[in-house]
Order: sequence, then structure tokens, then C-alpha cells
Amino acid sequence: MSIGGVGTGFNRNVAAALKRQLDTLRTPKPPVPGLRSKTVAWVRPELRAEVDYRARTRDGDLRPAACQLQGAAG
Repeated sequence: MSIGGVGTGFNRNVAAALKRQLDTLRTPKPPVPGLRSKTVAWVRPELRAEVDYRARTRDGDLRPAACQLQGAAG
């Protein structure tokens, strides 16, 4: 489920650090029973990000969104 993109606080360096962290959390099965997908890389839910926003669009997207990652990626 997507509810918009995050610009502020999320750049290429943060994305690369987050990818390295997620790679260490990979798991062959979904962490929530009943989820299925052949195109998803499942990870254990151990990281957290806070996304601040001021409003939602009519479509439900967050605007303007800013990301604050918790942990080594942030």
C-alpha cells in the first residue's frame, strides 16, 4: 500500500544505508501469515521510520512528507 513518496530526509546515501540494513533482515517467508507475493523481498520487521506530514490529498497521499529513520540508516 502506497500513500505517497517522501522527499525531505531521504536521499541516495540514506537509501543505500537502508538497503544494506534490509539485506541483513531478509527472510524467506513473510513476517505476517497469509501474505503472498513472488516479487517481494521479505524482511523481519525490526526497523522503524517516522514520517511527518501536514496534510493528505484527496487521493489519500501525504503532503509534504519528511522522513526520520530510526537506527543506523538515519
